[in-house]
Order: sequence, then structure tokens, then C-alpha cells
Amino acid sequence: MENPKEDDHIKDAMATHNHAEAEYGLSAWFGAIFYFLINFGKIPFKTLSDKKYQTRNVWTGWLFRMILIFATLGLAIFLLS
Repeated sequence: MENPKEDDHIKDAMATHNHAEAEYGLSAWFGAIFYFLINFGKIPFKTLSDKKYQTRNVWTGWLFRMILIFATLGLAIFLLS
């Protein structure tokens, strides 16, 4: 059975995030997923998303998102021209 206090805490935490905090969290999440996939799931996701790897995950997630955005823009420009 889940702890209702924990659920309330999560809802409150999500309601207070501003745009920058949400972007930071998304980048960290993408970075942790990237490292999880390149390790073929041998290292648990919880370990990879630990605080000591957070800076690495944020930079990797940011770079992944930038590559994705520029690849999408490049594809759109290529298809429209």
C-alpha cells in the first residue's frame, strides 16, 4: 500500500516547478536513459539517476535534445526545399 503523504509531497513538488527546473529535470532524465541504454540495462536506472551522476546526465540529455532539435529542423528544411 502506498503512503498517501508521499503522494501529496510529489504533487506539491510538481506544482512548484518553474520552467527552468522542469527543463533541468527533463535533461537529467534523458541523460540517465541514454546511459541506461548504452549499458544495455546492466546498471540499474536508479543508480544512473543518482545525484552523483546528475551533472553528467544533464549535459548528456541537453546535448541529445539539441541534436534531436537540429536534426528535425534539418530534415524539415531538406523536405521543404
